[in-house]
Amino acid sequence: MKIFEDHYLSSLDSFGAIFRELDAKLWENINHNPSEFVWRQSVSDDAFKQTESFKKFQNESEELKIQNHELSDISENVIAYFSPEIAINQSIPAYAGGLGILAGDHLKSASDMKIPMIGITLNYRYGYFKQKLSKSGVQIAEYAEILPEKHNIIPILDESGVHRFITIELPDCELKVMLYQIKFGNTFIILLDTDCDFNGNLRNITHHLYVGDRETRLLQEIVMGIGGMRALAELGIEPARIHINEGHAAFALLEKAKQLIAHKGLNLTQALEQVKSESVFTTHTPIIHGNEEFKPQLIQKYFSGKLLPEMMHPNDFMKLGLIQNGKKMFSMTVLALNLSNNVNAVSKLHTVTSNKMWNNILDNRKIKINSITNGIHFRTWISKEFDELYRQYLGSNYLENYNIDYANILESIPNNELDSARKSAKIHLIDYFNNYLITNPPAYIKRDKFKEVCTNIAEDALLIGFARRFAPYKRAELVFENMERLIPILNNKSKPIKLFISGKSHPADVDGKRLIKNIIRKIRDYSLEDKIIFLENYDIRIAKNLVSACDIWLNTPIRTLEASGTSGMKSALNGGINFSILDGWWDEAYDESNGWAIGDQNVNDLPDLALANSIYDRLENTIIPLYYSRNSESGQWYKIMRNSMNTVLKQFPSHRMLEEYNSIYKK
Repeated sequence: MKIFEDHYLSSLDSFGAIFRELDAKLWENINHNPSEFVWRQSVSDDAFKQTESFKKFQNESEELKIQNHELSDISENVIAYFSPEIAINQSIPAYAGGLGILAGDHLKSASDMKIPMIGITLNYRYGYFKQKLSKSGVQIAEYAEILPEKHNIIPILDESGVHRFITIELPDCELKVMLYQIKFGNTFIILLDTDCDFNGNLRNITHHLYVGDRETRLLQEIVMGIGGMRALAELGIEPARIHINEGHAAFALLEKAKQLIAHKGLNLTQALEQVKSESVFTTHTPIIHGNEEFKPQLIQKYFSGKLLPEMMHPNDFMKLGLIQNGKKMFSMTVLALNLSNNVNAVSKLHTVTSNKMWNNILDNRKIKINSITNGIHFRTWISKEFDELYRQYLGSNYLENYNIDYANILESIPNNELDSARKSAKIHLIDYFNNYLITNPPAYIKRDKFKEVCTNIAEDALLIGFARRFAPYKRAELVFENMERLIPILNNKSKPIKLFISGKSHPADVDGKRLIKNIIRKIRDYSLEDKIIFLENYDIRIAKNLVSACDIWLNTPIRTLEASGTSGMKSALNGGINFSILDGWWDEAYDESNGWAIGDQNVNDLPDLALANSIYDRLENTIIPLYYSRNSESGQWYKIMRNSMNTVLKQFPSHRMLEEYNSIYKK
């Protein structure tokens, strides 16, 4: 079936509904992989089209106006979008967190808006890990092989049917990089793969996302940046703009300069100036040492000859990336800053932070970092229930429109319809969780607690969600700071609360893994398995369930360290209400009527215990009483909910984000 070859279409909920109708259990067990489903079930086109769900999928496909074209048809004004991770769909774990989720939304909006864009990333053979937790909360990383033929990752062939490849000159050998493609709506993604016999011991470069070994990581970034530009050249594609999503692919800008010298007759100065004018760099990391950096000796090993543009001395190249911050390191972010005139951060507050952080480089270059706040792809993150509500009251154009004040229209939606949509989403989450307990029983839940955990989630309970990457600055443990305050809140039988937590720590992040272990220990020590639910293996499916069902979205980062964050936007789109530190997107979205702030702009001055107590106070005195009196005459809960929904509908779609980027692309 041709539609399986389009990974945008196969990521739609309406597409998944067809498979759930055919065999829901199999669909979950194979992690939403349509190719494997058809292989196991031998489903015919007729059987597929005769399902009740097919009509809705067909209607949605027609809305998207996806062209029947090939990669070779995209040739003019192409935007090459480089990202080390891209959330393609549930079955391909080629993303670790928010950066990949954003990249997926970016490409989907480009498809919707008919912006000619090609994504560039690596074809990870094992991708990011599947998370399991031991009885004591130790994170265990498991990997499954991602075979291209089982995931509709298509080899790019030449006219003779031979698999296309490019080569990269390394100090002691030549590296062969095989080219694959994914159709993604009206866009395409080129995937670069070193896993072939020719490369011997180097075939594992593209095996895992974010490897811990620094030399392999550098080789990944050489393959993505230099290999990505060479892949485009091999396919006869000359991009009008190069967009680097974080610094990992900054070597693409170096390769672009090399190509301009070799094929356009420019000298080095001219080539570098053209690269700067044509490149867009989006920075995401508000801590200097959190940005990708390498020891100078390692960089010099690979960049002392053939990988450099003609006429560029190795010492001059090193100066483009060197940073003095207590120790001399080569920073990929600094390289990108020095080779891009168009630089942006991902929220207004993050822009202030980034300009301060990189002020020496920016002043020297006489440029500033601008702000393009992240957004979310509504069609991807809206629940079925809220999509139906919005279509009924706002019209289907809500998916594409932005900067429209929907306040009056949202007021016309009856409270009972909002409540019904929320309860329906909660039922989906409860069903998912109960199935998860049966099919993948978590080791950390005591055996005698299983029945209690399975049966003790009421659809009317207040659900609080905390789901994100487990990095220390995100402070997942903050809500556990004072258990004497937290336990009575959780044990209030007349006003039940469930706290859903999910998230992974990078396998090499010792502190992040310790956070998870400490939280599991507290859940077990205080017998809170039926009150605090840690969902293992945070992924697109879990994220969608949580943002659709949780009434409160909790976020507690150290202020200025959350560049943007988008999970809170997704929750608000689905009628959730944010309760968050004023950081990232929430710092500019919060207006006192659309949710709650934790502290103020000086929140970092508060000790953790005082901050945690302020969270408990707000829950006990405001949030819980409002939720459980939401159907009273004042309807204050629904007023806040509508304001929250309106904020995201108006300000934070990825279409608005792409329109801002497109104004740069068109310069």
